Amino acid sequence: QESRDTNHTEGSNSSQLSTVGLGNPLYVHDWSVEDVVRWLGSHGLHHCAGAFRDNRITGDVLLDLSREDLAEMGVCALGDRMRVMKAIEQLRVDTKQVAGSAVGPSTLDFFFLGASPLVTVSSAGVVKPLELIDLEAEQHAINKALTDADRSCRFQFEFATLRRLTWATLQRSCTVLIFSGHTLPDGQWLLETDTGEALCFDPYELFQHGEAGTLAPQGRRGSGGSEGPAAMNKQTSKDPDTAAGAHVSRAPSQPAGMSLRLVVLCSCHSCVPASLFIDANVPHVIAVERSETVLDVSARVFVQSLCHSLLVGNSIKSAFKHAQWLVKHNECLHTSGQTATAKKEAQKFVLLPQGANHATVLFP
Repeated sequence: QESRDTNHTEGSNSSQLSTVGLGNPLYVHDWSVEDVVRWLGSHGLHHCAGAFRDNRITGDVLLDLSREDLAEMGVCALGDRMRVMKAIEQLRVDTKQVAGSAVGPSTLDFFFLGASPLVTVSSAGVVKPLELIDLEAEQHAINKALTDADRSCRFQFEFATLRRLTWATLQRSCTVLIFSGHTLPDGQWLLETDTGEALCFDPYELFQHGEAGTLAPQGRRGSGGSEGPAAMNKQTSKDPDTAAGAHVSRAPSQPAGMSLRLVVLCSCHSCVPASLFIDANVPHVIAVERSETVLDVSARVFVQSLCHSLLVGNSIKSAFKHAQWLVKHNECLHTSGQTATAKKEAQKFVLLPQGANHATVLFP
């Protein structure tokens, strides 16, 4: 089984934060060639723009493209064709959802950001391959969870480049934000780039913006150094969700206009960045123990189960426990004789802040 871990500790290239706005998918059929090119750029595919310009691809034909069409247009690299088709598949979903939504294109129920760069490059120029995460399988798993819940909801998938991560965290209004990728032991994320090289990024930088409505942490890395989720536990009650007068350890509310209620960091060592979201007053955060790695299949089962359970009306606490249970009883691991591994995998996921009231129902 593949795990979401890397021993790379030397910094990769760095970049300044920037934001991007995307076109309204409701009007995709009216997009010009240049609108389509801008849409390609928002997905890190600006190097394919020439083929789309040469073939006069406008919004009215964009959604009808196939892999064979892309090859005929001159998009030669298989990876580029796959990425374009993933983006088109997501655009089809967005178009249907926005058309049927009364709240407009800026409000999402689930925003999924996935990063699986190919290599890390150290400051000395040493190239080291990374284990691939099957983001396509995760996207399909979440789509299946939403379909099985038989409930109308807004979901979007994006590759986690620096630009999209910043935009999603600081500008996008969503209820549940899910990040899937590699996290280093010190809490840094390995993000996607156009070249396939990992961008080593400290998530603390996301919280250094003072604009109204953005996240504003109360301090740097609340988990601090070697502290883990136990350091966030300010309660003694073993069952705060059912205890009368249960106290939430993070009382301050989010800034006005922010709808982010739950952040799911489905990557190794993610308790470090989790503390940043907690300090920024996100009331519920799910992460993986700092000292632990997690199998790709476990992360996929957990996220799919969590999303489905939330959408059928369960509380965050109940959905979390249900997802843990399904990881523990993961058929893939049990049939391969890894029952003990499955049990350990389930225990790696933690719901934070510990001791807080997680009885909230996000989708009643």
